[in-house]
Amino acid sequence: MMKISSLIANISRLLALATLSLTASASSAWALQTHTGPEGLYVHQGAHIFLSFSLLIFVLNIHRSRLARQRAWRLLSSGAILLILWNIWAFAGHLSAFYMPESSFIMEPGHRTPSLLVTSWQEVLYYLFKMDHLLWLPALLFFYAGLKLLLKEFTAPPQEEGGGDNHDDLATLSALGHRSCWLAGHDRCCPHVPRHCPENFPA
Repeated sequence: MMKISSLIANISRLLALATLSLTASASSAWALQTHTGPEGLYVHQGAHIFLSFSLLIFVLNIHRSRLARQRAWRLLSSGAILLILWNIWAFAGHLSAFYMPESSFIMEPGHRTPSLLVTSWQEVLYYLFKMDHLLWLPALLFFYAGLKLLLKEFTAPPQEEGGGDNHDDLATLSALGHRSCWLAGHDRCCPHVPRHCPENFPA
């Protein structure tokens, strides 16, 4: 048993040394991700389509359920909608970059990155599509606000019976240990907590 432990320890040391040596000998890494060859572009564009449909299903599930009554989930839904728009924007941006002629990029003396030579509407579109941060940054802020509100509701102290008008409150469900029913967004009634049925809600 001791031999196996010693062997594992030696292997771990060797892996750590190999990792350190590879890190020390790494070349420059630029903050730019390129997709060489058509296969890289196809896979990347397919990922944008897949993510868009996934986010669309996420938004539809929220609005078809009682989750839409909660401000936190409405914030998450807004963030997802912005990310769908970002995916469409980025998809078009990749296509515009693919069809951009090489003559539109010039390397000026003393610069390490090429500059864009704007001579037609094609370069203008390419430049505008590069500003996708105008969509994904607000989307992340919406997600942050929604998750922060959810965390606040999950960690809120349990409410007293009949202590408030909102019988569909997440904190109450959390205290009763029935988060799964709430998160599933049952349209009729949580089978474990009859008093949370919509028909029992106050007008």
